[in-house]
Amino acid sequence: MRRKAGVKSQALKVLVAALASLWLAMSSSSQTLPERPFPGETGKLRVEGRHFFDTQNRVWRWRGASQFLLFSRYLNGEDIGPVIDWLVERGFNIIRVFGQVPAGFGADRLGLAKYERPFDRADFDQKLHAFFSLLADRGLRVEYVPLTYSDDIGVMRAHVQRVYDVARSHWNVLIEVGNEPEYNRIDVVAVMNGVNRHGVLSAYGLDPSRHPIENLNAAVAVLDYGTTHDIYRDFDHSPRITKDAWDWQNRFGVPFVSDEPIGFIDFDHPFFVRNGTDPMGGALFGGFRGGGARTTNCEVIRSAAAIAYLLSAGYTFHLQAGVEGWRPEDSEPLQEACAQSLTEIARFIPTEIQLGAALEPGSRDFALAWTGNSRAESLVDRAYGVVLGNRQWVVVPVPAPGWSAAPANGWRIDAVGPVPYLVRFVK
Repeated sequence: MRRKAGVKSQALKVLVAALASLWLAMSSSSQTLPERPFPGETGKLRVEGRHFFDTQNRVWRWRGASQFLLFSRYLNGEDIGPVIDWLVERGFNIIRVFGQVPAGFGADRLGLAKYERPFDRADFDQKLHAFFSLLADRGLRVEYVPLTYSDDIGVMRAHVQRVYDVARSHWNVLIEVGNEPEYNRIDVVAVMNGVNRHGVLSAYGLDPSRHPIENLNAAVAVLDYGTTHDIYRDFDHSPRITKDAWDWQNRFGVPFVSDEPIGFIDFDHPFFVRNGTDPMGGALFGGFRGGGARTTNCEVIRSAAAIAYLLSAGYTFHLQAGVEGWRPEDSEPLQEACAQSLTEIARFIPTEIQLGAALEPGSRDFALAWTGNSRAESLVDRAYGVVLGNRQWVVVPVPAPGWSAAPANGWRIDAVGPVPYLVRFVK
């Protein structure tokens, strides 16, 4: 049995504790926030034509990351500060957060409370206010997705209206009404009938890629901006699927974001399943237990992100850790490395490139030599360029082995990006 400490011993303990508290307070006050590769976000965005603009009238780029269960973790009482630090340090400026998930999504597997109807909590509005404010304090925007499964339309409409009533006082919130509403059988247009959006920038979540091309304009409604996903999620499509966002924003006249491309996972994750190889020498696509698909090949992600940054309003990195509302652990080095490489790609491609003119091989001013035997140059038979002033950026998604960039049409290579298939030319 432990002996009780004497008076002197107790006094010494009190003194030591006081000194430790003082040291902690002094060290905390001298700590700096994590270094960020891009300035923090401030002020409401606006939409004009096919672009987002910030309060300084500068075109704005979406550098997103999936964080589906981050609000669920916050409601669970977890410290989400480490996740926010990680997002800031990797250069993400907006996160995609689910406002609910259906039973079976996996929140319970992660030790989280039921998240089917968080709006039933008495403190829901208060917690949502605090969550949005926490992100704003760190210069992060959030795309909040209230609906992820079909429910009674009155329940869905009331839920969405409560979210808008909270979001109206936060500069950093955008709303995507429903996640993949076609697949999840949510009539988002009907839900939004009578809802007051209070000027909050919004997307329905309807994806033109899921509708017959000949009936697009009649079948797909848009709000302030649009979102498109990778509905194929295979090697042939995924490295270049983000060109869809460019096609749709040209057709519908609003900004489009590649908001859920193919997911990215590590080999050791319990959900990883081996189900084949890609043509780049053995990197595997993981079938995802519970639905969807994931890849372990960051070249697919880098290629898609580079195309999205060149041609559209932006890109969301769909990492498995983010699906779970967390950051990559030490056991997830592929996700960590891929996130860092996206930071470098975003640095190399300027945000204002969105104001440039898109070019493809065959255009007389295309800066890259392209023989026409495209399979020998790109394993997905594509290359994309954008010219802005006297400079042109070109990406060759998933280049063929041995490929190297060569200039054409009076251009010369100015710089090679963080990956060799992303090149800047000058004239």
